[in-house]
Amino acid sequence: MGARFSRLIQWGREATSGTAVAATAIVRGTGVFDDDDVHNRHVEDVNQINGTNDQYTARKGGMITIDFDPANMEQLIHVLDCSITEATPADDGDGSGKIRTYTFPTSATALPDTMTIEMGDSAGDEEMEYSFCRRWTLEGSPGQQFTLSSEWYGRQQTPTTRTAGLTIPTVSPMLFGNAKLYIDDVDAVTYTQMTCSVLGLRLEVDAGIVAKFGANGALTFCSLVRTGFVPRLTMTIEREAAALAEIVDWRANTPRRVKLLLEGAALGKSGTTYSKKSLIFESMGFFEDVPGMTDQDGNNVHDFVFQGAYDRSKDSFGSIIHVCDLATTLGY
Repeated sequence: MGARFSRLIQWGREATSGTAVAATAIVRGTGVFDDDDVHNRHVEDVNQINGTNDQYTARKGGMITIDFDPANMEQLIHVLDCSITEATPADDGDGSGKIRTYTFPTSATALPDTMTIEMGDSAGDEEMEYSFCRRWTLEGSPGQQFTLSSEWYGRQQTPTTRTAGLTIPTVSPMLFGNAKLYIDDVDAVTYTQMTCSVLGLRLEVDAGIVAKFGANGALTFCSLVRTGFVPRLTMTIEREAAALAEIVDWRANTPRRVKLLLEGAALGKSGTTYSKKSLIFESMGFFEDVPGMTDQDGNNVHDFVFQGAYDRSKDSFGSIIHVCDLATTLGY
């Protein structure tokens, strides 16, 4: 029989989207499958006061929200590849770091990689192929780790025999204290750090990927289409001079450029640019909202809600750069 401690999530990267593969890694997170099948009942007048029990399935699908606490550098690559598009790792000089650059999409052409996800417990397992990440949230607060919540959608869930023999991968936690935030004008040459005043960060990415249920001889979706891409960064900042200056820019509708740097453990060998595992979010955009002041532990703060968007003057949107020692995600 099943028990909480026996739950397991595993996944493997699909070479061809929709063609299921064996899992290659245990996921260092939690989550359970949820069916998204649409079961309809006949609407009818058949001389029965409550109708009949005749039903049909109009659509098949499945989903799972995988939560990572703490978020980790290594398995984050799958979330990025499967929500934006696969990034090819590049060498950082003769260092061990592999640089993956995820340029924000500005058209519908860039589509994500997909996974086969296995989930179950000691009572039995299921798998969901053609799984992609629709949206994800990376969130942190002072003295804590970052957490990562990722929402996955897949073609269907079917019983399976879990891939055996996988070991729990070693991963690196992402910690709030190692983060640095910069806010600047879009044409600034240097970066201006918000020092010791950032008291909360929440990065939300809506990948804008929609499963297309076309007339294609099956009840499952037949392809994916990107209908948008919205990165949103909410920054809780102490009410001080730099924050007040940003409020002035918000009121004036001044475009802004934001950079968030999250550094982790040291790389195996320092390279030309990086010596630590790193995640860098950088985007042009604007302040969507700055609500009135609140307090955090008795300290006055503002939540600055930044939405990434294309800047015409610089012909630029944004990107996420990821750096770690992994040349391949096989085993992660």
